[in-house]
Amino acid sequence: MFQGYSRRAGVFLPVVVALLLPLSFTGCGNIANLDRKIVAEFRGENIRRADLRQTIYDMTDEERPLIQNRQDLLDALNGHIDEEIKADLAKKLRKSKELTVQREQARMIYFAKNPEYLDLDKITDPSIMGFSKRDLRALQAEIEFGIDDEMELLYREAAVRYHIQKLIDAGNIKIDDNQFAVEYERRKSSLYTFEFIDFIGVRIPNGTGAREDIIQARRRLDEGEPILTVVESYIERDRAFGMRAAFENNPSKVHFRPFWFNVTGCKTGDVLGPLLLPAYEEQSAGSNGEMVAVSQPESWVVFEVQEHQDRREMTLEEAKSVLAIPILRQRVMDRFREEYGVVIYPDNLWYPEGIGDQYKDFMIVTKS
Repeated sequence: MFQGYSRRAGVFLPVVVALLLPLSFTGCGNIANLDRKIVAEFRGENIRRADLRQTIYDMTDEERPLIQNRQDLLDALNGHIDEEIKADLAKKLRKSKELTVQREQARMIYFAKNPEYLDLDKITDPSIMGFSKRDLRALQAEIEFGIDDEMELLYREAAVRYHIQKLIDAGNIKIDDNQFAVEYERRKSSLYTFEFIDFIGVRIPNGTGAREDIIQARRRLDEGEPILTVVESYIERDRAFGMRAAFENNPSKVHFRPFWFNVTGCKTGDVLGPLLLPAYEEQSAGSNGEMVAVSQPESWVVFEVQEHQDRREMTLEEAKSVLAIPILRQRVMDRFREEYGVVIYPDNLWYPEGIGDQYKDFMIVTKS
């Protein structure tokens, strides 16, 4: 492998040098001038091509957007400016003590992104992990710094929500049909109703004999007993053994994925199970009539599907309740972009070409 690399370098290096030498003497000034082109104005200062290149290069791999064309580059520029505005808004609101964020929420987000560090802050004897106490302290400090970063992001989003609420409180929330239509067209590929099922069944908390018990319930259904008859016989033993529920196949609820793996695509009237249903919380009416969260344990279930709806694209009318907040959010950001003196010069952006990882350490072709 090393010999092959050397051989290729020996063949092509003189050509590359020959191509670059004229550029070194005749093209540097031109490149420097192009990098000084102003691509935006923000808070009375110019943002030049070179500034934007450096900003994107300095991003972490997680932060850096995929940039394959000029529109991607424009989106990255606007995204960077918006983040700077949100950071400033959050700073002001924190200073006036009008904004609070729970560190525990930031901690949960950090460990969701970095599960390998989940229990690292609880380790007292680092030797079992093969590193020193100094190494442990350094890693634990890195975790806290990472949580600080998540806190900052939460503060920024909280600042935007704060100003959206001010907009709502002031009554400036009228959204006309044209605004809804424009936002719908922009986002409709991501607007859809989740797959949905409504079902009646038997639920037995996971434990000794639970699976065998639920297998017996399935056997009775397979032999032709009506679902209500089977459910009623289990309710006589324990009211909690009967269930009527409606679930949405929400991909963000990862603990439900094994359940939906066996359920998705079912039809009304299908009998499914035994399946293991993860622990979850459901809303139930309390003694005073208010809705309260009730924890349901991990359980074995068998059920009959009463209604099933496939995932589908939302209609404009269905999407309006989802689109209202993004529209108000953009209204808030547009107002602050004006206050911060944001001006964009898209024609001064360059044309990035490549495979997407343009800001890693390798050469790609670009146009001026």
